Amino acid sequence: MDQMNSDMMTAAMAEDIDVAFVCGMIPHHQGTIAMAKAELLYGDNEMGQGDGARSSTRRSRKPLRC
Repeated sequence: MDQMNSDMMTAAMAEDIDVAFVCGMIPHHQGTIAMAKAELLYGDNEMGQGDGARSSTRRSRKPLRC
C-alpha cells in the first residue's frame, strides 16, 4: 500500500492536471484490484466469494505508462 501511495503522489506532480489525475488513478485502481484478489483468496466474507465477484477480477489489460 505504501508503494501505491508513493506512485499516486509521484503522478500528482505532473504539470497537466488531466495527466496527473489519470496517472494517479492507475495505481489507485491497481491497489483496488490487489485488495479484491486478496479478499477472494483469503477473505471469509460471503459477499466477496460469489461467482460475480470473481468474474470481474479475471479481466486484465496492459498497464498504461505515465
